[in-house]
Amino acid sequence: MIIFSTFLLFYFFIFLSLLPVLIKEGARGNGKYFYFFDLYIYLVLASLIIYIICTRDIFSDSDTERYLSILEYYRINGFYLFDKNYIFAVYTYLYSLYIDGYYMYMIIPLITLLYSYCKLVKPLKYPVYSFSLVLIATFPVFWQLSASAFKQCIAISFILLALVHIIQTKYKQAVLLSLIASSFHFTALTFFIFSLFFYIRKERVSLNLFFIIWFFSVIFSISGLNSYIPSIIPFYDLVGESKVNIYLESTNNATGFRVDFFLFSLAPVLIIFINRTLVIKDHYIKMIALSYLYFNSIYNIMSFIPFSDRVAAYSWCLSPIILLWSALKCRSSIYMLSSIGIALLNPLIFMCYNSMFIFLK
Repeated sequence: MIIFSTFLLFYFFIFLSLLPVLIKEGARGNGKYFYFFDLYIYLVLASLIIYIICTRDIFSDSDTERYLSILEYYRINGFYLFDKNYIFAVYTYLYSLYIDGYYMYMIIPLITLLYSYCKLVKPLKYPVYSFSLVLIATFPVFWQLSASAFKQCIAISFILLALVHIIQTKYKQAVLLSLIASSFHFTALTFFIFSLFFYIRKERVSLNLFFIIWFFSVIFSISGLNSYIPSIIPFYDLVGESKVNIYLESTNNATGFRVDFFLFSLAPVLIIFINRTLVIKDHYIKMIALSYLYFNSIYNIMSFIPFSDRVAAYSWCLSPIILLWSALKCRSSIYMLSSIGIALLNPLIFMCYNSMFIFLK
């Protein structure tokens, strides 16, 4: 802790000494200073995130403990396929053969997520690395995924990379990456359908159509009509009834329409709707918006199952990009610098009061 405190103070004093220059030069739009500031904030936040994840009480987290027990099983007994997540099983087995301990086992999914996220926000051509990390550090979904849901964390990393290829109109690569993602977590199959849709339709996709689908999916969830899906489609046979029962019995996952999830998802939808004219003209943000509306619609339709939030997480991971895009529209350097400075307090709050947050328990 003493080493980390010294490390943190070192960063803090550099920040204080450079802040006046950064504000002055940043207001003039000097790219050299912005790049340095961008890299600096990236290092600070990445260090804090990795520190907090590695020093939490991992054995009080049922998901993490399950993954570590599988890792330990492989070390003692060799390879065994516990579920259908083939590539993740191979990854865990190879790790058990060549690397001792488990901290790197937890950090690797986080690194893949940070890498793919930075690749996705790079086209914004602003100090995007620091801004994206600020949003990650203040956004609970990323802590949840990085700290507990290793399989879905890596799956989302591949989904984000697939989305990069969709933006670049490389649809075949996107389909392949989405298949790899689904081998880590079965809910990623929803993005395989999405990428396949783009492979067939190419650019002929309407934002208004996705708005209509999202609106009716919300109505579908509120009315409870989606609860009749299992009587029409053998959904539980496809997913596995035992998997559904495990979630129902061992967790407090609520089913049906959830007001908290709806409100959490609403802000990006409103931003997209209000700025829809700009969104349609901007190919990059249009693809992000379509992905968000698609995943959120799938979540609403599947809200009758106890683990539907796993699908919602795919849309929530795109929320920071939509918020970042809308914030950068103001083009104010002072606003950007002050936002980053204020947001730096959030990881410190998480570190000091992490017992208050379920995803860091």
